[in-house]
Amino acid sequence: MKKYPKAIVSVLLIIAMLLPLTTSIAAENSEDRVSAGLIQTNSELPTLNIYSDADLDNTIYQSKDNKVDASAAISGAEDPKHNLDESYVELKTRGNTTWGVMKWAYQIKFDSKVDLFDMGKAKKWILLANYYDGTFVRNKVMFDLGKEIGIPYVVESVFVNLYINGEYRGVYQLTEKVELGSSRIDINSDYGVLLEMDATNRPAELAKEIYFQTKTTGKPFVYKEYNTDLEDPDDPELAAEVMAYTENFINTFEAELYSEDADWDTIASMIDVDSFVRFYFITELSMEVDATYSSSYFYLDGPGDVLHCGPLWDYDRIMGWDTSYDQTTNADYLKNITDATDEYRVEWFKMLFRHPEFVARVNEMYDETIREAFKTEKVVKMFRDYQELLKPALIRNHQKYQLVFHNRSYIVEDVFSGTMWEQIEFTTNTLIDWLTERNQYLETAYGKYHPTLLYSTYDGTSGAQPAYSGGSMTYSSSNITGLNMSIENSQFDGEIKYALSKNRETTEFVSGGETAKLSDNSRFTGILVRLTGNLSKHFDVEYRVYRNGSWSSWKSNGDRAGSATGSAYVERIQARLVQKKDVENVTVSFVSTVGTSPEPVTMIAGNTITFEPLEVEGYEFGGWYANPEFSGEPLTSINPSSDMTFYAKMTLKMLGDVDGNGNINAVDLFHLNLFVKQIVTPTDAQYAAADVNGDEKVTALDLFEFKYRIARGTWRS
Repeated sequence: MKKYPKAIVSVLLIIAMLLPLTTSIAAENSEDRVSAGLIQTNSELPTLNIYSDADLDNTIYQSKDNKVDASAAISGAEDPKHNLDESYVELKTRGNTTWGVMKWAYQIKFDSKVDLFDMGKAKKWILLANYYDGTFVRNKVMFDLGKEIGIPYVVESVFVNLYINGEYRGVYQLTEKVELGSSRIDINSDYGVLLEMDATNRPAELAKEIYFQTKTTGKPFVYKEYNTDLEDPDDPELAAEVMAYTENFINTFEAELYSEDADWDTIASMIDVDSFVRFYFITELSMEVDATYSSSYFYLDGPGDVLHCGPLWDYDRIMGWDTSYDQTTNADYLKNITDATDEYRVEWFKMLFRHPEFVARVNEMYDETIREAFKTEKVVKMFRDYQELLKPALIRNHQKYQLVFHNRSYIVEDVFSGTMWEQIEFTTNTLIDWLTERNQYLETAYGKYHPTLLYSTYDGTSGAQPAYSGGSMTYSSSNITGLNMSIENSQFDGEIKYALSKNRETTEFVSGGETAKLSDNSRFTGILVRLTGNLSKHFDVEYRVYRNGSWSSWKSNGDRAGSATGSAYVERIQARLVQKKDVENVTVSFVSTVGTSPEPVTMIAGNTITFEPLEVEGYEFGGWYANPEFSGEPLTSINPSSDMTFYAKMTLKMLGDVDGNGNINAVDLFHLNLFVKQIVTPTDAQYAAADVNGDEKVTALDLFEFKYRIARGTWRS
């Protein structure tokens, strides 16, 4: 590679520092320049300067496969140790949907590993343009959230101003590359691989890669990185073994995942379940449009390891950005990805959500880490803080490319007036409104108290269809004649009931997993679903039906989805539980003046507690009461809404019957004598029976009284 003189680089850096000033002078008037922040000459971001004497227009800008020699230098870092003297690099463009737009994305590759901004040593580094993101910080925020919820190997990044051959190219996000390595994804087996789930509709791109397609879904998986060289192997036999092992592993997992009688224990033994849950929540919050299409990464460290979901990548078109897809804030997104987007995705997560065990872990992890990490005010602050850091540089970037994004308009149109910063803020506020609504839904859809709603349809031709869980769209069929619903893992009293309708006929509501069918076992036009008991106090059941090519509106709590009449029959259903009330726990305590009182019980407020008789030797149990005076009727059950204490009414069976056999005789006198002499300690019941004189003590006076009564054959009143 040609060495570029340091003098040239120094001159270019001086030019780079002056360019913001010349750009600001080009603003329409001084008021606009000041309000837009363009009068500043230094955004306080580090500057990355790249120089190459190659013909870039006819090389890297023609194909992302083309590479050119260049040099790179970093200056202006807050900590001088992060500055970088001129270093040789290989420069190329990168990206799929981001390739070829006005603002290119790049990869730079050093001759040897370098540590940029304490992100760890590596040769390859990525410059994300964030061209489609008017806020510019979606990627950064999502990477930070991924790290906070425990996703391993989330890429580190910093913002820089980029110059190429002295020309200002805008603000870029300098990131680690998603790759294997001691400072990246640190897996060490010879069989260790990083896989990208790629798109089936890009055959030309796939042809350049080493990849395989799964047997069950035909989804391509590209070998993005590998510890054993698969492209030009020194050991072809080992390379073949690595690919054979990897492909067999993925095929076996996917076949089990899609099996009608899939076994959860088998599935859980093959994947890092928590990594799939974390990826699920990142996707649910962001509605990332490439999920399970491309840019979805997985890694496997050979025999003995499980399949890990991650790391994260590509979050510039999220949170309501792409209105061509269903990004409504109350959508159950990843469960229905092929319905929400297109047929090029796979339904891995929909298949996982068939299993109550996976649903339970999702709900647990939401309360353990996700809820707190995703708090709206917290995420909004992340957006605001990064934008404040970037403000002068971001304004200049948008001015250069004439960008506004609040209406998915990539070139300035007459859709909004105001300074560039006001337009950026409008874009950000639009995103924040979307984020706020999305979080409100997630907070009602997940949590440790959420039961699992399972439901399936019955096809009159082929029989029962696979059961799905809350939020999933059922199997599509034009011949549905039955519906089955149940609640699993519930901590609440109550159940789900459901009925069908057609020609003004409504079936009886059934429950408990029973199949609802019309009397003639025909197709139906509508469904009705409701909850009972304490379950209904804490949750709404929402549901809709697919008929005649479209989904009905959402209905809830016994209203009809679909129609009572007509010829448009139900072909699919979707149902879910939405929490409407915070769950409170109450403590129920029990008091008995004799014997041992039962331990207190902590339970969900509103649930039913059924009282059990208290057995104490020598006493008759008279019931549980809400007061120590035992007034009113004894309780058999109650639904406490606050902490309560209940009292057991206990009545002594017979005074003097110390041994509790129903007779008073010399045997009782013998026991009483042992008590008085303190040779034997009486039980509570024995003590009460032995206190024959009623002074609440067992003494020689009781012995005298007992002998007197035995002698006379009577008891004094």
